[in-house]
Order: sequence, then C-alpha cells, then structure tokens
Amino acid sequence: MGISNNNQNRFLLFALVGLLTLMTGCTGQLFNETSWSSAVLNGETDSIVYGSPFGGIVSFDSVTKRKLWQFPEKDDPDLNPVYATPLSANGLLYFGDSNGTFWAVNAQGKDQWEFFLDGSIFGNAVIDSGGDTLFIGSTTGFLYALNADSGSPLWRFPTDDVGAIQGGIWGTPAIDQDTLYVPGMDKYLYAVDIATGTLKWRFETAGQIAGTPLVEGNSIYFGSFDHNLYSVDRRNGEEKWRFTSENWFWTWPALIGDTLYAGGLDHSLYALDPNTGQLEWRFQSTGPIRTTVTPIEDGLVFGTEDRMVYAVGLVGNELWKQDLGSSVYSHISLIDDSLFVVGQDGRVHILETNRGSVLWDFDSRAE
Repeated sequence: MGISNNNQNRFLLFALVGLLTLMTGCTGQLFNETSWSSAVLNGETDSIVYGSPFGGIVSFDSVTKRKLWQFPEKDDPDLNPVYATPLSANGLLYFGDSNGTFWAVNAQGKDQWEFFLDGSIFGNAVIDSGGDTLFIGSTTGFLYALNADSGSPLWRFPTDDVGAIQGGIWGTPAIDQDTLYVPGMDKYLYAVDIATGTLKWRFETAGQIAGTPLVEGNSIYFGSFDHNLYSVDRRNGEEKWRFTSENWFWTWPALIGDTLYAGGLDHSLYALDPNTGQLEWRFQSTGPIRTTVTPIEDGLVFGTEDRMVYAVGLVGNELWKQDLGSSVYSHISLIDDSLFVVGQDGRVHILETNRGSVLWDFDSRAE
C-alpha cells in the first residue's frame, strides 16, 4: 500500500522536529499549531490577511473587526496549515501550505490557480520586479520559478540536499536585480540566476540557514544555526565578516539607518556596524528571538518565544514590553500606526505603538 501525500508530509514534519530535537535538546511546538505568518494588507481591498496554523489564509476588516473570508473554507479537504506570509501582487494573493500546494487567489478569496510541489512550503513567495515570475522554495530542496499569471513552472533549481529531511528551503529567497539569494537547510547560501535557474556561486556555513537574506549594496547579511551572522559579498560570495553569538540566528537581520539589527535564540538583540560586524550594543530579552525587528518612531519592536513583545530604543534602552500570552514567531507588521502581531495561538493581536497596550484581538475560530 502506498503512503498518501498528506501522510508523507506529516512524516516530514515529525522528522524535522526530531532532527531539531537532536540538535538542540528541545524544540517547543515548532509545528503544532504554530504560526510563522505575518499579517499584511490585502492590496485590493485594504483588509488584513494572514496565514493560519489552523488552515488556509484568513481575511478580516480592521475597522469592523469582522472576518471577511477564509480560503480554503473550514470544511474543505484541501485545508492545510499555512506557515508563510501571503504575498500581495498583481491583484492576487500568493501563498503555499504545509501540504505542498501553492495557491493564487483573488482579493475576495476565490481560487485562480494552484501548483503542486513535493514537500511542504514554509517560506514566503517572492516576485520579480516586472510582476511576471514567482519564486518559492520547498522542504524537498527545490526552488521553483512559476509564471505569475498561470502558475506554469518555468524552471526549478536543486539545492545540495534534494530529498533529504535535513535539507530543503525553509526561508524566503531574496531578489536583487538578476539574482536570487536562497537560504538552504543544507548549510549553503545560493546565488541563482533569475532567468535560467543556474547556479552563480554558493557560500557554505557550518549550520542550517532558515532566515531570509538581506541584500544591501554589495553585501548580503544572513544568520545561521552555527551561531554566526554573516556578511558576504553579493558579487562573488566571498565572506566579509562574521559575528558570533551564543546560539542560533533563526530570523533575518534588518538594516535601519546605519545599524544592522539581528535577534538570536540566545535571547539577545544585537546592534552591529554593518561594515565591520562590530557590536554596538546588546539588549537582553527574556526569551529566544525568532522575529526580525520592525521600526517604529524612535525605536524598534520584536517578539519572543516566551510570549513577549518588546519595544527598544535606538541605543538599546527598553521602551515598553507586553505579554501576549502566546509565543511570537512571526514578523510584526506596522499597519495604519498599529502593530499587528500573529501569535502562536493563531490570534492576531493589535497593539498601539507608544505603550504597547493591546487595542483588540482577532480570532478567526470565534466566528
């Protein structure tokens, strides 16, 4: 008897959790009703949309605070958890789910096309500057290029560990002109030609790369599970510098002004000189940091695994903190002067920026 696609992907998730358990001693609830998706604006309607760990993507009105639609619907057999953040482009929403289906739906949540990948989709899709081609990675180790209008495959690029459970692509590729920079769980950062899907160069680290690379000027910044944050020359893949912390870098760094910020699983937010990697200051939180920072007036905000949202000043001083009662693994979105935080419990918490007070919560399961 063969193994169904659903069962194969459940096995993959359990195997990945087992792998991380061996590497770290504990994983928490990585895949058990966990949300990595951020809340974003649905460009055609100005509503809010996010990926739900309970299945599909959900849209709600931030004024009426009411659910507008969910795709797929609750009783649909194609309903699977969505860990990635939907991409709003071309009047459509593009996203992948844990069962390997990549969807395009319109602003009202109606299916336009779908493409089936092997494995699960954890990272976000990105699109080229012309809006013609989508790029998405899978846990089986392939990077796919798809026609944005039809979903037709154009090419696919294999990473070094195709088919290996410890390999694959968990993060989101970064686009810079004619090159994609692809983070690999096989410990490589790949530079791939956008037009042809051919390899330009690759850079090897000593740990898995789960976060999205940041491209600024001629530098690429990214973190690795080997405890290092790297700066690499985007033109040839040569290392410029590395900064070593006490634990993994899971998330991606952010450049705000003249400072590079990166959070680590050692509970620390680091502020670095982007040219040298020299430490400027370090802020100690109470839990592992898997989210990137979001700039606000006179500071930045980020979430932690121990349920907290912090606002920190640009010199490393704490401005405020808020206990949400749920771990935060996703990037915090600043929309209309409010902070939208998707918690591990699948609820969206809306906070004001000055003091971090919770304005209201949205829970799709309550409707």
